Amino acid sequence: MPVLVCDLLCTELWRERALPLVVKLIETNPPPDLSLLKLFVILNHESSLVNLLELCLYNKEACVALDDIASDLAEYCCRQLLALLSEKEEDEAGSPEIQQLRRMSNTATSAVRFGCLSIVRYMTDYAKDLPLSVLYALLENNDVVQILVEVVERRSWEVRNGDSLQRWENGRWTAAPTGQPQTLTQAEAQVWLALNNLLMDQVFRAKYRFTTANKSIVLKLRRYMTEELIDQIPPLADLRMQLDQLAVFDSPLPTDVARASAVMIQQVSTVRETLATAVHSWQALVAAQAERLLHVSQEEKEAHFESISSVLVQSEAPRCAVCGKEAHKRCARCKNEWYCCRECQMRAWPGHKPVCDVLSEDLHLHSK
Repeated sequence: MPVLVCDLLCTELWRERALPLVVKLIETNPPPDLSLLKLFVILNHESSLVNLLELCLYNKEACVALDDIASDLAEYCCRQLLALLSEKEEDEAGSPEIQQLRRMSNTATSAVRFGCLSIVRYMTDYAKDLPLSVLYALLENNDVVQILVEVVERRSWEVRNGDSLQRWENGRWTAAPTGQPQTLTQAEAQVWLALNNLLMDQVFRAKYRFTTANKSIVLKLRRYMTEELIDQIPPLADLRMQLDQLAVFDSPLPTDVARASAVMIQQVSTVRETLATAVHSWQALVAAQAERLLHVSQEEKEAHFESISSVLVQSEAPRCAVCGKEAHKRCARCKNEWYCCRECQMRAWPGHKPVCDVLSEDLHLHSK
């Protein structure tokens, strides 16, 4: 588990500090045989790591195995959730390659940020078995309670594209069904379950200090706690009652006696800073990597498509990428995704397009 987190932090640093330099290089001096295949792999490596951690941390043993690096993962998740709240529309200007790279990056980072919601929820499930530094990372350093309340207020798992409403489900933006009751998405449910842990679990209540400011922010949750929501997540009934009491009575004081101590020793998350200082010049790093990043040899293409082919070989009929039903139609461009009908293919297209553009382009080059 610590190896996965270190790999995740390395990839995050590369995306933040090296990727903008790579984009600038493509804009100013694009190579004639430019290929975005390797950039696509790197961008999706971070989301793959988050997805793997999301699956592992569902189990208590995996959470405990994080040990001291758990606080670094908590800090990482808080950074991604803050980035989710600060997302803004990007300029669509630029060459087709830049626009394609931007779409790839947006899809990958969305998967990372929504995956972090699940990781935070699982870490709050097993908080009493994690190092004390995790609680301070979530409550003191970042106040994840306020962050999650803001996510609820903005409904970050939904975006409106013209007249249609899209929701983040199954790792992609899909059109929300109309004319029927809306069920909770996984991202929305994870937000509420994490908030329930943070505000109801005695482990967190012993540490969290209410002020006039954060109390008013937390009380905003009451307007969203409808009967429909509680029908889908029954434990929230107790949280609603707790918020009603908080609105009437004085804010509860933390019960942790350690706050009364004159001296408090806190473990600091240093893995990211250590990794960052190991690179003396990001410009020099990108210059050294540019040749390998933006060019793909014929041997690399053959190896890549051979690996894809091995994954696509299945012992049973392929399943629709949207609904999971038996599929008989395949994407005509990339030959990678399967669908049961045209409606499912159209629903999946906004999220599939960045992947399809890269794979179909390299498939075309490979066939020459």
